[in-house]
Amino acid sequence: MHLDPPCTYNKFHLIYYKAVMAEADITHELIEDEIFPSGTLRNQQDEVVSSANLNGKSVAILFCDGSSPRCLTVVPLLINYYKTINSGGLLQKIEIVYVSCDDNRQSYEENIKRMPWLHLEFDDHYAHSLKQRYNIKDTSMEYGTFDSMEIPSLVVVTSNGSEVQRFHLCHGREDSQKALHRWDWRNTPFRLCYHVTNLFVLYSCLKLLNILLRDSCSSRLFQYCYLRRSYTVDCIMWNSKYQ
Repeated sequence: MHLDPPCTYNKFHLIYYKAVMAEADITHELIEDEIFPSGTLRNQQDEVVSSANLNGKSVAILFCDGSSPRCLTVVPLLINYYKTINSGGLLQKIEIVYVSCDDNRQSYEENIKRMPWLHLEFDDHYAHSLKQRYNIKDTSMEYGTFDSMEIPSLVVVTSNGSEVQRFHLCHGREDSQKALHRWDWRNTPFRLCYHVTNLFVLYSCLKLLNILLRDSCSSRLFQYCYLRRSYTVDCIMWNSKYQ
């Protein structure tokens, strides 16, 4: 079977409009290489939070131990900074995700009570993976590795986990405050990528947004919908599977 390109934009736009008005279930699939897997993020009420809530904000991971005097000194400073930046305007600008380096659950629970941001569970195995990925010093070791980073540390990341900035907040209140002022949150937004699984929505959105990828995008589905190129069904399905 061979598919010809969509005939007219207006016809597909009408279908899309009716689908939205009928509150159709438009599904989106997150690309799997996001830094926070589904179910890992939690808020102060211990509710699971979708990583989609991070989209558009500048996101930093806080590695901290609630029983450490250095962490106890820095956390109030960080809370004040967090509230000050997010208080201006209608939209939240930054988000912090606390990854516990606490020795015990009691210390962890005391810590999250005063933190207004998100966190990972104390016994979440993914927390250990993040410590290894960003080379955070293991508090159970006397010295750590050669280039490991002490806590508290704040790591600004992209949606796929790339490190954008790192702030060592272990050198006193004044130095920590200066470090936080270097957080370039205006230019480090967390951007999630989606595969839109509804063909009509994909086609309409691409037309409405006038996407500029027309010469570089290799997706057969994109080319079929937007560039009006002809492909077989098998070609489109095979190509979409590996995008």
